[in-house]
Amino acid sequence: MVRAMPVTKRHQQTPRKSKVAKTAPERTCIGCRTRRPTADLVRFGSADGHLKIGQTVSGRGAWLCAETVDQCFETARKRNAVVRALRQDVTDAQLDQLAEALSDTKDSG
Repeated sequence: MVRAMPVTKRHQQTPRKSKVAKTAPERTCIGCRTRRPTADLVRFGSADGHLKIGQTVSGRGAWLCAETVDQCFETARKRNAVVRALRQDVTDAQLDQLAEALSDTKDSG
């Protein structure tokens, strides 16, 4: 004769999670501190000691609003948020180059 095992918490099935539509990842602009989807932001990062623009730049990165990239960058620069976000020293020359590259991407995009 086979005895059935008692149903305990360990043997109960866990309820499945509902299938909810995934939302786009959100990041915070370091200039105006607004949370937006990554599609509405521009990412720059520090790779090999150089600041580069792009979502796939390796290394530590930061995000700025794409619509108001010039204003957000200047605000971040005044607040020293670029240095804090990248967690490394950034020279004024590097920030000037990044500002120029950001304005170029805004003009072309």
